[in-house]
Amino acid sequence: MKFYNYISLFMFAATLGLASCAQQEDPTAPAADDIQPLRLTVSDNGFKDITPTRASDAGYTTTFVEGDAIGVFAVRNGAVIEDISNRKFTYTEGVWELDGDVIEYKGTDFNKMQFFAYYPYQATMAIDPSKVNTADPSLSDPFETVVSNWTIGADQSGDNYTQYDLMTSVGAAQGERLQGKVSFQMKHRMSLAVIEMPKINYSFTNGGMADYQSDVSVGEFTMNGTAMQPYYDATTETYQALVKPATAYTIAGTYTGASEMEYSAQGTLESGTAKKYVISDPTSITYTLAVGDYYCASGKLVSGNEETVPEDCIGIVFYVGNPQPSALPDDASYTETNDALRRDYPNATHGLVVAMDNATRYGVTDVRFASTSTSQFAAWFTSDPDWSDKFITDIGRTVNPGFLGYNNTVLMEMSPSTTACDSAMSFITTYREEVPAPKGASRWFIPTLREYETLTTNLAAVNAKLNAANTQTGGALGTALITGGALGGTAYWTSKERDRNTTIVYQHNLTAGSLLTPYRDRGSQDGLFRFMLAF
Repeated sequence: MKFYNYISLFMFAATLGLASCAQQEDPTAPAADDIQPLRLTVSDNGFKDITPTRASDAGYTTTFVEGDAIGVFAVRNGAVIEDISNRKFTYTEGVWELDGDVIEYKGTDFNKMQFFAYYPYQATMAIDPSKVNTADPSLSDPFETVVSNWTIGADQSGDNYTQYDLMTSVGAAQGERLQGKVSFQMKHRMSLAVIEMPKINYSFTNGGMADYQSDVSVGEFTMNGTAMQPYYDATTETYQALVKPATAYTIAGTYTGASEMEYSAQGTLESGTAKKYVISDPTSITYTLAVGDYYCASGKLVSGNEETVPEDCIGIVFYVGNPQPSALPDDASYTETNDALRRDYPNATHGLVVAMDNATRYGVTDVRFASTSTSQFAAWFTSDPDWSDKFITDIGRTVNPGFLGYNNTVLMEMSPSTTACDSAMSFITTYREEVPAPKGASRWFIPTLREYETLTTNLAAVNAKLNAANTQTGGALGTALITGGALGGTAYWTSKERDRNTTIVYQHNLTAGSLLTPYRDRGSQDGLFRFMLAF
């Protein structure tokens, strides 16, 4: 898998400068007749962005990650060398490791070879050595036929993207060729069409509430009239589609902002270039946020008065207002300094959302809180000078006045007492992967007592929407919340620990003033996990 990000030409030049420093001649270089293994360095110059406003940038650059593999060929006297023919190198712990037998030659032999590499590795790859220019290796293209016959699949989403992103390179000596060191500067052989979607701006009628932005709901994509799935790059918030170079293409699609919209774009791109298409459709919606509204995977809000539950709904709004502890007047000790939610998500000032389902929807079977009860997860920061004033203490027997679920969940993530909350963290990690939170919203967190108390007062409205989703999807989405559930079964785990007792993490059963005391590590006192987020 690869990750893309924008880097400026200045940054790229600086990177090259560092690399050149590292490639100075080694004073301990071996003699020419010593046997040397072949060693590689591999980098990428990215797609050249030809978008008019970004012509000076080197963008959409590839970072190789663990498990990526390239193929390497060597050519001498117009023929591929037998034991350097499509040799597989895999990126492992920062080094390109050769699969199979070591390639060893005398330095003088390496000096007479020309090296070529490509990505992604394919076991059946072959090159045309007749296309190698012995006088000027930089003019060689033994992959010419490969590029011509390369096929780009319709599903480029997720990890599928990498198998279609063909890159090739002519090798260059790194330091002394006699050392068996070869560097490859990869070039993208396909082209890239990039689409930036517009945003929805919500102007709230709720008094004093700041505006809010969400992504539009993205519909279908087509390439030359055929349905396809582009790659979504979270770093640049763009949809990216590989296209054949020097071949005319048309991209079209739909999205839903204030209403369903269509767009199309066309062009022809040279190999290794990218063009960004920005859909300019400023959409502003005047909106009254209310308990029971649907919250979607894009961050979009849909009124709870709508009869149809959105297909991408991930939660229900149960609290309207700024949930950051320091924004609430109940406790003056909650400040901007120790308010973790405000620190990490300063724009999450609009409300709280409860998830559509319990953690068990995504394969959770063991629903105890932790594997041991020998320590607490929320006390470590008080004795750490770097963190002692960065969080709020929520250990005790009373309901603290702030919404501290996010605060407590971060303490769980950072706690050195890992076995005090290991099961709970495993469950929420899985849920975060299965149901990602929109950009701008907090990560899903385990509520504490205050969040559940607030949810209890609005339970009927929330359950009505959960039941509607369950009915509409045939049980695939939406699990009603249980009120009055029993300790050790159908009550909900909180992220609040009891004082002076490392065995207890409280549960709440969605009745007013609920305070159940199960043991965190006992399977006989299991509970349910229902996560929340702030937006």
